[in-house]
Amino acid sequence: METESIIQANSSKFGAGVDFSALPEDCIAGILARTSIRDACRMSTVSPEFLSAAESDALWETFLPADYREIIGRSSESSARQDFSSKKELFFRLCNSPLLIDGGKKSFWLDKESGKKCYMIAARELTIIWSETPRYWTWISPPQSRFTEVANLKIVWWFVIKGKMNTCMLSPCTNYAAYLIFQRNDIFDGFEDNPIESSIGVTGGETAKKVIYLDPEHDISPNPTRIDGWYEVELGEFFNEGRESVELEMSIMEVNTFIGKSGLLIEGIEIRPKFCSEKRKQMESESTVQATSSNFTVGIEFSALPEGCIAGILAWTSPRDVCRMSAVSLEFLSAAESDALWETFLPADYREIIGLSSESSSHLSISSKKEVFFRLCNSPLLIDGGKKSLWLDKKSGKKCYMLAARDLTITWSDTPMYWTWISLPHSRFIEVANLNQVCWLEIKGKINTGMLSSMTNYVVFLVFQRNDRFYGLKNVPVESSVGMIGGVTTKRVIYLDAPQVESSNHPDHDFGERFLQYENVISSMTGNPDPASLKKRIDGWYEVELGEFFSGEGKGKELEISVMEVKSGNWKSGLLIEGIEIRPKFCS
Repeated sequence: METESIIQANSSKFGAGVDFSALPEDCIAGILARTSIRDACRMSTVSPEFLSAAESDALWETFLPADYREIIGRSSESSARQDFSSKKELFFRLCNSPLLIDGGKKSFWLDKESGKKCYMIAARELTIIWSETPRYWTWISPPQSRFTEVANLKIVWWFVIKGKMNTCMLSPCTNYAAYLIFQRNDIFDGFEDNPIESSIGVTGGETAKKVIYLDPEHDISPNPTRIDGWYEVELGEFFNEGRESVELEMSIMEVNTFIGKSGLLIEGIEIRPKFCSEKRKQMESESTVQATSSNFTVGIEFSALPEGCIAGILAWTSPRDVCRMSAVSLEFLSAAESDALWETFLPADYREIIGLSSESSSHLSISSKKEVFFRLCNSPLLIDGGKKSLWLDKKSGKKCYMLAARDLTITWSDTPMYWTWISLPHSRFIEVANLNQVCWLEIKGKINTGMLSSMTNYVVFLVFQRNDRFYGLKNVPVESSVGMIGGVTTKRVIYLDAPQVESSNHPDHDFGERFLQYENVISSMTGNPDPASLKKRIDGWYEVELGEFFSGEGKGKELEISVMEVKSGNWKSGLLIEGIEIRPKFCS
């Protein structure tokens, strides 16, 4: 329901989607806040608007824990951690440099991928049987430990370690795993093939038990080496709902064999998020979506959002943004291919428009809306009996048209002495107008703005070619006008041939004089036309800009376009008119 509302609002208010530059930075930051840190960093490469939002304090505040100030305040390093230039810098500092809190008895940091809280409980904060008896345990300070002291096992027969932590200190709706962090020294003994029982669970709740091994040669319970040089073994996992404050209890015990055990260094017990099983992952996603529906206090992976929701977010962007973001993640890719998304980029009346073409069956039988969109971008569709050509701008999804010469009003076009109609293989239309000779050049066209995309700035172009008989229009100003009937009309001067400067054979006719002569020609043109506005297109035709207009709300006003040269009295010849093209300004 929410996704449909977003898509409907997008379709009705912003037509075929808007560029992210049309959205406020905090709005983009709000969208990014529904993702994960990894997604936000990836999307910073999508566009300048994404980059700005991805660097904002408003976004990174959402990835920090709600109580991060209180946690930092429990550390002797709190002043240093408050000396940062941005919330993003603080976030990554908390990821890369664990913070000692509670008098050095705990270590705190953030998981870089999810922003979830991680802790290590120091050996001094654990309950280790006989740890205060030097005959069995001593406390030493190895340089490779983050804590001041670690527990050094000399010899025990009864091996018991217990730890506790309140779940309110952890991130809610998160699947955690607990690990024993340890090392073995030269007198390591008594643990070979010796099963140790570990358990983890909340007080008064379900406790998960498993068998672990601290023997490095044992395959059942591997002890991977960490980048800090310590070993770890998983004690178990649990799901922290975070709805109430309960005590989490962890234990490691071997009391059955009465074998003497020695040579172990205990740094602590680490608690960090774990990739969940599919069932747990589904529970986590549902809980996290509910927890973040009213605010963005915790970022979530896009895998936690329904595809339709992601498509609804992408529908607020442009087709270009969507194609870029499809590379961000698998979730983006899936949503970026969905019919629900590409339906929003197609004009609301695209079925009706396609129905006006003889090619309608081939376009409507396409397997996906994305394929329909790009076919309408790359293969202009002939409509209205071949008198108009329609396509979509690939960048914005806006409608573009070319009015064929047969759909224009060309004075004397039905008199073969002046104009003839010919077929050219490189034209999209069956016929183009071929100027034999006229002294009165007048071309007019009309289109109803209801056919165009609303709230769009359009530009109008005359599309033409010159043949070997071209004359009478060199350096001759031609008047063009574009405007609504009964409204404001903009007029300008155009040239169908780039202004030419007479060359000189005098040896002293240097560059400065030629430049001055060129400037005099340009300055004499009414409206200060730009010779560069005459361009050769990739389809081989030339185009010259006639003017621009704003389509407004598309209430069906009549747009009038005219091209006229009637003042010089020159005979004019050698012009081929394909039509008048109307397309969004700055379109692809």
